[in-house]
Amino acid sequence: MGTFRTRCSVREILYQLNVNTYEQIEGVEQLRLNDMAKVVLRTAQPISFDPYATNRASGGAILIDETSNVTVGALMLVGEA
Repeated sequence: MGTFRTRCSVREILYQLNVNTYEQIEGVEQLRLNDMAKVVLRTAQPISFDPYATNRASGGAILIDETSNVTVGALMLVGEA
């Protein structure tokens, strides 16, 4: 297992998940602290990973804001949309 860095952006928020009711809320344009959502990422380079359900060690990632160097998100990678 190794690490890899590449630039990426959130291309689309498919839905936000209400953690109390498990309702999928569509049409969300912005996420706040501790929100959970399914998103589509666009990476500058292809990345290699296993789906999170198969291998948690190589199926997870973090998002770091490049200007502040602060972690802004944790990811469970599931595959290509």
